[in-house]
Amino acid sequence: MMMFTVILKKELLDALRDGKSMATAFFIPVVFALVSYGSTLFVASVQKGTESIELPVHNAALAAPLIDYLQEQGIAIVPAPASPEEAVRNREATMVLIIPDEFPDDFRAQKAATINLLSDHSRTQSRSQVGKVRGLIEQWSMGTGALRLITRNISPGIARPVQVNSVNVSSDQRLASKVLAGLPMFILMIAFASGIGLIADMASGERERRSLEPLLINPVSHHTIFFGKWTAALCVTAVVSAIGIALQFVSIHLSPMAELGIRIDMGIDKFIIIFLVLVPVMALAVALQLFVAFFARSFKDAQSYNSLIIMLPMAPGLYLTFNAGSAELWQMFVPVLGPTAIFVDVISGDGVNLLYVMIASLVSLAAAGLCAAGGIHLLKREKTIFG
Repeated sequence: MMMFTVILKKELLDALRDGKSMATAFFIPVVFALVSYGSTLFVASVQKGTESIELPVHNAALAAPLIDYLQEQGIAIVPAPASPEEAVRNREATMVLIIPDEFPDDFRAQKAATINLLSDHSRTQSRSQVGKVRGLIEQWSMGTGALRLITRNISPGIARPVQVNSVNVSSDQRLASKVLAGLPMFILMIAFASGIGLIADMASGERERRSLEPLLINPVSHHTIFFGKWTAALCVTAVVSAIGIALQFVSIHLSPMAELGIRIDMGIDKFIIIFLVLVPVMALAVALQLFVAFFARSFKDAQSYNSLIIMLPMAPGLYLTFNAGSAELWQMFVPVLGPTAIFVDVISGDGVNLLYVMIASLVSLAAAGLCAAGGIHLLKREKTIFG
């Protein structure tokens, strides 16, 4: 036990002395917090962009009733540019409504009058504005069609035998979780990215400096050496992850959720739950990176391999983004996927299933144990010591 404490203190002291690695570790949570805040600002700007829409119209006088309706709905009508297609293609205009010369004759003859709404479908920011204008035109068209049926003493309901009312039963918290879909992935990536430089230096770095061999000469078990390094790296990762989660919560409270019409409850209790669920994942991340660092031939290789491991949380994060829903039992048996699903439930306000937390934690700890066993086995090889 005394040698374990000595190794732990030694590794922590080395970590504190390595200013570059520590600066990188603490810089990562800041970057992810800024990304989260920026993403919510982007969503808010897109939402705000649909509130004030400027619509250039060609031949506006030929469809006065439609233009009046659009203006009543808050659409600002302006003259169309000389070359509408070029203006939209060059992004001088978001969209242009073109009313053909034959529109009045077709409309009076009660034929299907055609109008053209030019837009660039490759522009993500303009889709919401174009969709709103298209929806308003369709509403006016249906209203006009209903009036035509009424003038003929025909019920408008005949043309619409089935009417679907869209009723939203989702809570504000679950809506907010969709806006914050990347938050669970960011939290897990912080846990995997915090100790890259530190862990690579503990294993491959010491081997290159020839300081690992004197350590192994001492009458200390390989288990003690490995878990001393593992505990030191876990302590640093836990501190950086706690700061990262706190910064994420700060970015959430500073984000313009009110402008999106969403109310979100993210208190200190959820901060604690997420951190506790994350601890076994940290143990897995540190053990896996130590195993890779001992396996790598050089410090540079160790950093390269561990940088790829950072991408590991992206797979379950993307899966849950496109497969929304509450956490399922089978997900808890998949490392990293289970904790990610639990984070989604916590953010969505669905509560926490203690059984799921226990299973996901045990699976993460079991995977960490396998990685630790592999790392200890590598420590016993002469090739690991001498390269």
